[in-house]
Amino acid sequence: QDQQQKQQDQKSQQQAQDQQQKQQDQKNQQQSSAGEQTQAKVPNVDREQADRLLQMVRDKEKDRNAQKRQAAGQARQTPVDRDW
Repeated sequence: QDQQQKQQDQKSQQQAQDQQQKQQDQKNQQQSSAGEQTQAKVPNVDREQADRLLQMVRDKEKDRNAQKRQAAGQARQTPVDRDW
């Protein structure tokens, strides 16, 4: 009886997991189809606005890279005792 109860519990747990997975899959499908719909509704951007946005992205990337280089440079400058 104990084994049968354990088997039934395992089956019910598996069914619950399967149901949760199905629900998650349905949510993911809904989100992906909603994402496709919103991507189609991109507003028209003129050339000047696009250039400004692109320059902002480039500036931010440049700043991030400069900060990374600075952090890496500071990390390398650890004093070392001479061994001679």
